[in-house]
Amino acid sequence: MSASFSTTHPFAYHTFPLTAARSLWSSGTLLGKADLGGAVQARRTSAGTDHRLGFSLADADCSLCNWNIAVSRPGVPGVAHGGNWTRGTNPNRIAEVWRAFRATSPDPVMARGFWGDPEVPILAGDQLAGNLRLLSRAPQKTPELLLRSPARVFAGATILAFSRADLTSLQSLGPPPDGATLSLAELPGYDPEDDPLGPRRLALDAFLAGQGDRPNIDFDAIRRRPK
Repeated sequence: MSASFSTTHPFAYHTFPLTAARSLWSSGTLLGKADLGGAVQARRTSAGTDHRLGFSLADADCSLCNWNIAVSRPGVPGVAHGGNWTRGTNPNRIAEVWRAFRATSPDPVMARGFWGDPEVPILAGDQLAGNLRLLSRAPQKTPELLLRSPARVFAGATILAFSRADLTSLQSLGPPPDGATLSLAELPGYDPEDDPLGPRRLALDAFLAGQGDRPNIDFDAIRRRPK
């Protein structure tokens, strides 16, 4: 899902697995990791890190993070070089580096936001309007959108499908909730005609139609990488 905070700054995105679409369409809400239970599948590669750093979609109203929460590694002299973590890195080590970064008291530009309850700096509430310039600090100028769970889907939201096959699966659920828009994403390096799910698409579509159990699909393991 995407949202825009001005006419001159980039969009913010919130990604959810296709298996969550059925509950999203029926209730019109996105659920955080703490509320997922067994209803849908949390992302294998980032759920542990998000929870350890304090991100379980429990931020007041709407918040933005100008870091890639799952993989960004801040540079801290004598502790860690800046860059990206290897997938599967121990979340405790990641949290340790973020705490070390916070201890250096970086200014908001270097921190890309302000410190609060999460262990990663964010922009929240009243901080957004006065700090739009910081949005350009996000990777590819695309901040991560953080929402309180359960988050009501708003009429101005756009739900983007990564492939034409994903779009068809979502269209089978009927119109998106609360007047949101559903469309095909145009992402550099991604082929919209490609379907990485392959034969697993049948199980997914059956689940979305209420005719089968939730398929155990590891979306992170099979997603196509940008060319």
